[in-house]
Amino acid sequence: MCHKLKNEVMKTFGKKSLSSSLKVIIIVSLWLEILGIIGLIGQIIFHCLPAKSDWQVNMIYALISNILFWSIAFLVTLQLNRIIGSFKNEILFDIRIVKWLKNISYLFLLYFFLNFLLSLFIPTIVSNYRLFTLFKGVDLKFLFLSAFIYLISQVFMKGCELQDQSNLTI
Repeated sequence: MCHKLKNEVMKTFGKKSLSSSLKVIIIVSLWLEILGIIGLIGQIIFHCLPAKSDWQVNMIYALISNILFWSIAFLVTLQLNRIIGSFKNEILFDIRIVKWLKNISYLFLLYFFLNFLLSLFIPTIVSNYRLFTLFKGVDLKFLFLSAFIYLISQVFMKGCELQDQSNLTI
């Protein structure tokens, strides 16, 4: 009974596995992100430049924020593509995976700070509400996500150390 059940469950790592399916999804995501970035740049060029009114300036800031988000998303997806590629090849604890996870963490941190800086320059209608607009534009979940992924990278680092110790004893 267990042998039959084992054959029905999809493998997580290796060829013809869940990681192989995820690799296809990630490649499609990369192309969609590229098309989204091109579309946003096109909107700035063809609809907002030269900015003749306040709503066009606000639209440019919003589009720049979106371009920033999708560019970071593209770079994160590239790192995920590398990680899933390693999983597909059944490489789980490798120093490169730790590096790629740290890169994802740093990218989320970069997005948090760039979005914060961009929120400083977003024009407001009434200057008394500048502080509210500033904190409204800051997305704290990216700061926490960055810290969490960094923590995961440290877990993978410990896994690499344990695997190295295991390889040395064998």
